[in-house]
Amino acid sequence: MMREVYPRLLSLRYADQLAVSPGTGYDAAVKTGQGFRRCHQPEIYSSVWSKLVKRELLRQTQEMVPDHVTMGEDLVCTVYTLLFARSVTVTDYAPYHYQMRDDSASLSNVSFQPYQAMFEAADSALQNSPMRETHLMQLYAVLLDYVLLTQYEAFLQDEFSNFPFGNLNGRRMALYGAGKFGREIFRKTKALFPDRITLWVDQNYKTYQAADLPVEPVSRLLEAEYDIVVIALINEALCEEIKKHLTAVGVDGEKIRYVSVSLELLDATKRILQKQRNRLNKTKD
Repeated sequence: MMREVYPRLLSLRYADQLAVSPGTGYDAAVKTGQGFRRCHQPEIYSSVWSKLVKRELLRQTQEMVPDHVTMGEDLVCTVYTLLFARSVTVTDYAPYHYQMRDDSASLSNVSFQPYQAMFEAADSALQNSPMRETHLMQLYAVLLDYVLLTQYEAFLQDEFSNFPFGNLNGRRMALYGAGKFGREIFRKTKALFPDRITLWVDQNYKTYQAADLPVEPVSRLLEAEYDIVVIALINEALCEEIKKHLTAVGVDGEKIRYVSVSLELLDATKRILQKQRNRLNKTKD
């Protein structure tokens, strides 16, 4: 299937708000119930490998990306490309597949500075966009991924401890998932709250056990004692599917939690990043 989309309505990394309705504001989208769950379903990604672009247009937009942007430069290039394109055609045909391994360099921990440079460059590209505020919120959603995957300890302390899974103080946690996010949660939580995680499960538990990680089969959720189950994935749609499966086999659905993007969570992310900027500025001074 192919369809033409008016470029002005295209988003950075997530599906256009467009999907809600032309002219509908971000806050209104949330209030009408279509909100983040629909707005953040991946449709047009920031990567350049998933697109065919006219040579003249790509040359023009690549030159607009500042040389100091070393992380997310494809996102900045995509922003300019979508803003300058006269038309965009979207297809659900996937002739090219990009596979990423756990040991990929792009998944390694990166300091905050490259993300800040990416954000500032994309923000500059959007200065004249009629949907700038909407796109900025989506940019913060991209940076939320960065905080969750590399700086999760920020959500374990101070005024941010109620995010992204609610208040966990004094509660026994069963952690579902041993991928990058799961390992980040396990490592950072154990360092600050050694007794909080009482069970760690994954479908591929044998693989992780071979790597000396204390991961058990998912069936242990039906036997162990815990107060909440945290699904360690950032894809909300996939988390919903996992929740359905777990409740179907007998896990209490009221105990299951996962990352659900909201205005409050994005605001907390903005404040966490601002603290990091302030620390960086003090270091420079």
